[in-house]
Amino acid sequence: MTSSDQPCIVVVDDDDNLREMLSTALHFAGYRTFGARSAGEGLRLIQERTPDLVVLDVQLPDGDGFDLCRGLRERGITTPVIFLTARDQSGDVIAGFTDGGDDYVTKPFRLAELSLRITAILRRTGAGPVHVLRVGDVVLDQLKHQVTMGGHPIDMTPKEFDVLRYLLANRGRVMSKAQIIQGAWQVEHVGDESLVETYISRLRTKLADDDASFIRTVRGRGYAIDEDTEFEPIVLGGPAAENAER
Repeated sequence: MTSSDQPCIVVVDDDDNLREMLSTALHFAGYRTFGARSAGEGLRLIQERTPDLVVLDVQLPDGDGFDLCRGLRERGITTPVIFLTARDQSGDVIAGFTDGGDDYVTKPFRLAELSLRITAILRRTGAGPVHVLRVGDVVLDQLKHQVTMGGHPIDMTPKEFDVLRYLLANRGRVMSKAQIIQGAWQVEHVGDESLVETYISRLRTKLADDDASFIRTVRGRGYAIDEDTEFEPIVLGGPAAENAER
């Protein structure tokens, strides 16, 4: 199996920070994510990627999310849609469902709640996130919170586990120290970014990665686990809310 076996979610929101936060969190939870900042870009992505679910803002710079959802249904596109909006009047909620939406989440919202709603919808449609990540002999099980190498358990602290999970979830992409901090710590800053170097060093030691071939350093940019490394995700079912939120 390849990364294409991961459920795909398109996030359409013109708030760059919110869209990036959602995309990062969902990617970290085992989904492939693609972001769009307008209705037009969202429609193009949905048609190109045929996602398993769309998280759709209602107020977009070039149109209305309700109109986009209604247009999808008129085209015969039945992809589940979760509206994400600050508009919480009963009329807006009714309009969201009338125009073909599957759920309606108002801002501000808790990431754990949104994750559970996504899980419920994808469970009904037969899709679900990847919870076991395997690269070569290294296997990371998000539900058991366990890492093994060659079948032997590797002792990991919670944060070592989070850093490794973030890199595995973003295989094939070079992740900067700032991105790793945001993804693994779920904060913008934790102080000195050299903390990331410390955790990468610990992971390399525990994974016998002396030549840095597993976790590759890209000088001046960050770290990466290459896409062409053997990767086999195993789908086990619905996500644990604490893993999606952490």
